[in-house]
Amino acid sequence: MAPATSSIGGPTLKALLATGKFKVTALVRPGSSHVFPSEVAVKEVNLYSFESVVSALRGQDAVVNETGIMDTAVHTRLIDAAAAAGVYRLIPTEFGMEYDPATTAQLFPVFAYKIQTLAYLKEVTSKKRETPEGEGSSNRLTWTAISTGPFLDWSLDLGFLGVDVKRKRAQLTDGGLVALAQTTLADIGRAVAGALLRAAETENRHVYVRSATKSQSELLALAQDALGGDGEGWEVAAENGREKYEWAMAELARGNFTWDVGMYQIRYAVNEPKYAYAWAVNSRDRDDNALLGLEGGMSDEQIKEMIREIAGRK
Repeated sequence: MAPATSSIGGPTLKALLATGKFKVTALVRPGSSHVFPSEVAVKEVNLYSFESVVSALRGQDAVVNETGIMDTAVHTRLIDAAAAAGVYRLIPTEFGMEYDPATTAQLFPVFAYKIQTLAYLKEVTSKKRETPEGEGSSNRLTWTAISTGPFLDWSLDLGFLGVDVKRKRAQLTDGGLVALAQTTLADIGRAVAGALLRAAETENRHVYVRSATKSQSELLALAQDALGGDGEGWEVAAENGREKYEWAMAELARGNFTWDVGMYQIRYAVNEPKYAYAWAVNSRDRDDNALLGLEGGMSDEQIKEMIREIAGRK
């Protein structure tokens, strides 16, 4: 796993260990002091060094890349290293929506590195490479991309997609009416474990998971109900998605790639059906929850309980 300490990495590590079927190695940056469970092996790795990554991956059957570094070279280097080290399955940092490669990178630069990474991964896994001794193919690499939609609990915690349950604030993008498949961090971890356990069924394809399919306005209503007061004390505002997107692109053109720049690109992408490709338009037709061992989805009561837990965090 690289890394095993990120927002997704922690729940994924927990899910992998819970199966009792994996020997997990956590790849950490040099000098990391993070303490892992005793059953987890730890290797220091410099992700900017091909030799370092190859050395770290030797003997591994699968690599889960949950690195949030928005540098395509880091991810393509990891792919090349995995192929060279004889890794069988690589799960790229694709978590989120499935993107239309013909348009998305230009319209939403925040997604560009993911699109470029997956395209490169498909190219590498479609080829055979010769060993230095010329004794046949050393590249057995395959892939599984996990499409999750937005991270449900993470977004509610930070207000990233417009509903902030800690501060009781909501910004509804263009009415907040687009119902979108979304997945909790815990379910993303379970999906990773499920994909590796069902390697044959998930080889060289996207898998689609969700914890719930809700719009901004539906999540706001659930949050108001969960936290009481019939909406009292909430600040709710309308947000023009196109205007925020154009502001973000102008900032990006000035060289300013801030949290808000990425956030407003993503908010517009997930609330405008023609750009949300698989998730806003076709997500109800794509569901691999059962294949990966996930439950059918969260009930409204379960979502409200989650909201109360998030709102109570420090």
